[in-house]
Amino acid sequence: MTATEADSLFGKPTHLVTKTTTEGNFQIYKYDFAQANLAAVNTRVLLLEFKEGKLNGYFSWSSFSKDKSHFDSSAEAKLKTGVGKFTKDDVLALLGQPEGKALCPSIINDFKDKCEKNTEVWGWYMSDNISLWVRRDVKSAQLVVSFDSSGKVSGVELEENSNPP
Repeated sequence: MTATEADSLFGKPTHLVTKTTTEGNFQIYKYDFAQANLAAVNTRVLLLEFKEGKLNGYFSWSSFSKDKSHFDSSAEAKLKTGVGKFTKDDVLALLGQPEGKALCPSIINDFKDKCEKNTEVWGWYMSDNISLWVRRDVKSAQLVVSFDSSGKVSGVELEENSNPP
């Protein structure tokens, strides 16, 4: 996909970042949608990264019940035992399709630091919606798996956040 094709398919992005580095010319297109009803605020986000005009990475997530992003955070322990051994197919079998992928180099905030020693990064994300009437703990989590040049898992990072009422 090219940036022009993204414009045709999704319309103009809600946010646009352009960055030129020694590794190339990057554009980040961010599309976000939020909806509030009497009970909660839900969000859906799509982030597309283009390098030299071609899709290099993406990340998407949703807190809407019909397409809510979710992964099994307990898989982190098993993934860590597979560093240097597990392939992309092993990771897919364990977690399913990621919400995000990027080829390295990438300027996507959640991926760029992991690209320093890797060739590809995958991510899974989940977040609660925000309740308008019931004060409750809003939790989110992100799991990022890095792959080396041989296609083996080279890094695993799980970040969990909590915003107590």
